[in-house]
Amino acid sequence: MLASSSDLQKFISNATLKRDDQVKALAALGAKAQWAPLTQKFLGTLAQKRRLNALPSIINAVLGEIASHKGEVTAEVTAAHALDAAQVSNIAAALTKVLGKTVKVALKQDAAIMGGLIIKVGSKLIDSSVQAKLERLHRALKSSNTSQGQKKIREVA
Repeated sequence: MLASSSDLQKFISNATLKRDDQVKALAALGAKAQWAPLTQKFLGTLAQKRRLNALPSIINAVLGEIASHKGEVTAEVTAAHALDAAQVSNIAAALTKVLGKTVKVALKQDAAIMGGLIIKVGSKLIDSSVQAKLERLHRALKSSNTSQGQKKIREVA
C-alpha cells in the first residue's frame, strides 16, 4: 500500500502533523483496509513515537529477514539497456549456482554505465560495466605515464 500511494508516502514523512492526528488517521485507514490489530497497534506506536518516516526501512528489513529465512537473496542488477526475460533468467540461474541460494533479480536501468552489468548482492558488488572498465584503463594509463616520466627524470639526473 505504501509503495503504490504517494499520498500515504507524504503522510508518513510529514513531520508537521500532530501525533494524535496521525494516530487517528492511521486507525481509520487500518479499519478501512482491515489491517490486523497488531499492524494497527504497531503503526500507532510508530506515529506516537514520531517514527513513521522509518516505515519504508522497517518494511525492507522485515522482507529481508523473511527472504533470508526462506534461503532467498535479492540481487540488484543495473544494466545500460532493458533486459529481456531470458537474460534475467540466465543471470538469476548463474547467481543461484554461485551463491547456492534462490536469487530474485531486481532490475535497474542506467544508461551512464554504457554497457555491461553492475550486480549487487548484499555487500558484494560485481562491476563489469563499460564505464568501470574505462575508468580502470584510464587509471592504468595515468599511472603508467607517471612512472615512465619519473624514470626519464632519473635517467637525466
